[in-house]
Amino acid sequence: MKYIVGHDNWTKAYTEDHDRDRIWIYFVTSDNKEVHLQEYDHWLTVQEYLDKNNLTILKVGLRYRSHLVKQDASKAQAVYVIRSVKGEMYGVTKECYTIGLLDEDGKMHKTMWMTPALVEEMKTVDSINDCFEKAIVYNVRQGETVQ
Repeated sequence: MKYIVGHDNWTKAYTEDHDRDRIWIYFVTSDNKEVHLQEYDHWLTVQEYLDKNNLTILKVGLRYRSHLVKQDASKAQAVYVIRSVKGEMYGVTKECYTIGLLDEDGKMHKTMWMTPALVEEMKTVDSINDCFEKAIVYNVRQGETVQ
């Protein structure tokens, strides 16, 4: 079950899931379908899914239990979702997810979320060249721009 389409289907999948601390990746496609991904690795297949169905991403976010954080991606040239960890010496290592939206100038506007509660940790603006390429999902084809 790679793509869980629709809120009701997510509710059913969540109810049957034994991992209550799971972070779900959420996005809404240009045909207004709400999609949830149970595993991060599924994000790495989203570009193929969108291309096959001629879709783009309108919203992207993360869900922890009933808590949903989302961002408008309708004008983004690309959407970026990556997992990472944040630690400090002798401290606790925390898992994070970062969502990025690419603007027309090639700048990725990133927001890092601490898990599991999805608390915003920081915002940065980086070059697209500083992003893990496989985690970038393009809303446009080469040479096009989002209107």
